[in-house]
Parts: sequence; structure tokens; C-alpha cells
Amino acid sequence: MRHTYIGSAQHVERFNYKNVDWKAYKETLENNLTELVNLLTSPIKTPCTIKTATDLLFKAINKTTREVVLVIKITPPMKCWWTKELTLLRKDRNRANAEHYRWRSLPDHPSHLHYKEIGGEFTRAIEKAKADHWQEWINHATSAKRNKTLWTPEYSRALQSSQSLIIFC
Repeated sequence: MRHTYIGSAQHVERFNYKNVDWKAYKETLENNLTELVNLLTSPIKTPCTIKTATDLLFKAINKTTREVVLVIKITPPMKCWWTKELTLLRKDRNRANAEHYRWRSLPDHPSHLHYKEIGGEFTRAIEKAKADHWQEWINHATSAKRNKTLWTPEYSRALQSSQSLIIFC
């Protein structure tokens, strides 16, 4: 009998562009582009100069991104449907839970009703976010682009060979 070891979920790091302070990014990028500006004071005449300028540009962008943008780790079971609104609702629910717990000895205290209402609102918001994400995925999968859908063999092969569609979030 053969046993196959399946390792843990692979972590893929990517940048969280949703929460970037773009003013700070622009200022940092301008500071990091000083080398490139010095190089470009004279016209570019050789392929070597183009390559050097391009390398410096990409280094400045990468350095700025690493300095300013936060890195998030993506794992396959990540909750792609989670939103900022859900985070705020979860915080509200947790605060209501603390009040609910604080007044646990008084069953008629209004904090218990408030906690129940907030909890229901949070649950409904999660269900809606999941349903919306699922509908968006279905619409993407069944798009009629060149008559290829998720259910046709040509599209399935394209999905397997494509690196850009591994995580649809």
C-alpha cells in the first residue's frame, strides 16, 4: 500500500492594495525615483541604457510597494467573500457581546435584545456576502466570451493552464 503525503496549504503572499495610502505611496515613489531621474537627464541612445532605466524603474516601484503596501497571506480556504462592512459588523457584534456578558445576571436588561439584533444582522450580512460572491463567480464562470463557459472542455483546459485564475477573489 502506498501512502501519499499531502503537505499543508501553500501560502501565497500578495499585496493588500485595498488599504493603501496612495498619497504616501506617491511621495515614497518620487523619493525612490531619484536615481532614475539622474540617469534620464540625457537622452536614451543605447539598448543598454533602456535596460538600465527600466530596471531602475521596476526596482523603485518594487521598493515603494514593499515599503508602503501591507503584505497579506492568501491560503486556498481564505474567505474571499469577506468585506470591510463585515469586519465593522463583527466588531459591533463583539462589543454587544461584551455588554450582553456584563449584564448576564439581569435577564431583562436591554443589552441582551441589542446583542440578539446585532447578531442577526451580522448573520444576514454574512449570508448575503456569500450569496453575492457565489453569484459573481457563477456569472464569471458562465460568461459567454467566445462561447466558452466553465462547462466546455476548452474553457476547463484554459483554466487549468492559466496562472491568473487560481484564486478568484
